[in-house]
Amino acid sequence: MGDVHLILVGIQTHLEKYAKDNSFTQNTIADLMFYKINEYWTIMDNASTTSAILDSRNKDSVFPDELKLNARAQVQSIYEIYKE
Repeated sequence: MGDVHLILVGIQTHLEKYAKDNSFTQNTIADLMFYKINEYWTIMDNASTTSAILDSRNKDSVFPDELKLNARAQVQSIYEIYKE
């Protein structure tokens, strides 16, 4: 899932560049696509974080240091839901 995130970030960077370029005739389309991918990633980020951290091959090694605490907290919150 980490690869998907990198690809989406690359696509978003490209789309953002063209969305801000008023000389690009399809800047509105680029802006809408950027928005939708951002909206999609917000939903997918939680699910992919959980699956990545629960994967015994990865654990938290796929997360940069600044995101490790968030990833652990997310899994802990899911655990608390199922614990009840």
